[in-house]
Amino acid sequence: MHYIAADAGYGSEQNYGYVAAQKHVPLIPYTMYEKEKTRKYRRDPSKFMNWHYNAQGNYYVDNHAVQFCFWRLGTRTDHQTGYTRHFAYYRALPGETPEVYYYAHTQTGRLRQIEVNATWEKQKAAEQLALGIEPGRGVYAHRKDEVESAFGVIKRELGFRRFHVRWLPHVRRETGLVILAYDLRKYTKYLQKQYENQPATA
Repeated sequence: MHYIAADAGYGSEQNYGYVAAQKHVPLIPYTMYEKEKTRKYRRDPSKFMNWHYNAQGNYYVDNHAVQFCFWRLGTRTDHQTGYTRHFAYYRALPGETPEVYYYAHTQTGRLRQIEVNATWEKQKAAEQLALGIEPGRGVYAHRKDEVESAFGVIKRELGFRRFHVRWLPHVRRETGLVILAYDLRKYTKYLQKQYENQPATA
C-alpha cells in the first residue's frame, strides 16, 4: 500500500479523488480536520452531520424536529481547475406546530435548506480513519518530522516565502536554487562542527 502525505491545504475532493485513482491512500488532512474531531463540534446541533438521517426516506431531522426532505440535485464547477462537485439539496418542511414552523424558516421568511456533498463526506470519513489508525497515523507523523522542519528553515532562516518567477520551468529552477542553498547551509554547519571538534595543535 502506498501513501501520499501532504499539508492540510491540499485536502480537497479533487485531490482525494486523484490520489485514489492512482491506487494510493491520501494522508492529507482537510482544513476542518482538527476542528471536526473536537467534542464541541461533534455535539453542535447546527451541523447537519450531527442530525438524524433517515436513509429510507432520504431526509434529515434537526434538533428542533424540523424535517429536511430531498429537494433537488445541483453542481458547482471550479472556474480555475474545471472540476465539478455534485450536491444534493434538502429543503425544510413547514411542519404542523408553531415551533417547527418557526425553525423551518429563515429570518426573511424563506424555508431553510442545506446542501450535502455525499462524495466529500465519504472522503472526509475515510481520511479521518486513515489518519487516526496505524499505519497511516505513523506515516503522517514521520512526514512531519522529515519535511516540516525543512520548510520551517527555508521560510524562517532563508527568508523564502514566495516564488519570484512565473512558468513551471522557471519555478523548478528557483526551487533547485533554494534547495541548494538549504543543503549548503547544512553542509557548512557540518564542516564548522567538525572543525570545532578537532584537537588543538601546537
